[in-house]
Amino acid sequence: MKKFMVLAALLLMGVSTVSAQRFGEMFGKNKKGDVTFGVRAGVNFSDLTFKYNDIVYDHEARTGFQLGGIVDIPLFNGFYIQPGLFVTSRGATLNSGENHEIVASPIYLAVPVLASFRGDVCDWCNLQFNVGPYLGVGLGGRYKFKHAGEPTVKHDFFGSNPKTGDFEIDDYVGDNSRFDMGFSFGVGATFIKHWYVGFQYDLGLVDIDKTTGAKVHNGNFAIQVGYNF
Repeated sequence: MKKFMVLAALLLMGVSTVSAQRFGEMFGKNKKGDVTFGVRAGVNFSDLTFKYNDIVYDHEARTGFQLGGIVDIPLFNGFYIQPGLFVTSRGATLNSGENHEIVASPIYLAVPVLASFRGDVCDWCNLQFNVGPYLGVGLGGRYKFKHAGEPTVKHDFFGSNPKTGDFEIDDYVGDNSRFDMGFSFGVGATFIKHWYVGFQYDLGLVDIDKTTGAKVHNGNFAIQVGYNF
């Protein structure tokens, strides 16, 4: 995930440096734009920060998806408010050794409300920077515990799960909160007025674990594509 974030940052720095003059000119134009709608789809690389008894466990990013729509509401030249509604996957994979793997795969309904700053890079390309809060509500999902040579054990991610007597499983399985909240940061570009490509990172601020005593937060990097009507 860090490699994707570095790539996005380098791309942003390069484009913004070359196009600083054009971007600045955008704010001087006497045009605000109209309210528009768009659809978005993306590939997620999600992770969970998991801290238990002052030990931070290393997780592997889990590949998932997001699908939804946005509304662009112009306030003044170059500045928009962009609410959205997405169905999005989260989670991570933990390999704790001894052929033992834990996969968390929750699904959320996410509602971001972003401030979007925009400017023309050229006649056919518009660059935008997005930042703002999001709210998430858990729709469902599971934990999967895989032991070599044993059947896979499944538990609800948001359910009230009974103790199994297995030390490894009981440390991870809990009644997770369905509520999540955090901040989104992103950069994107619109080509020929309609086609959108962007990068986004969601930083979860809510400890979603309710019962195991661990501190668990969502994180997600996404590559998005979309179309604006």
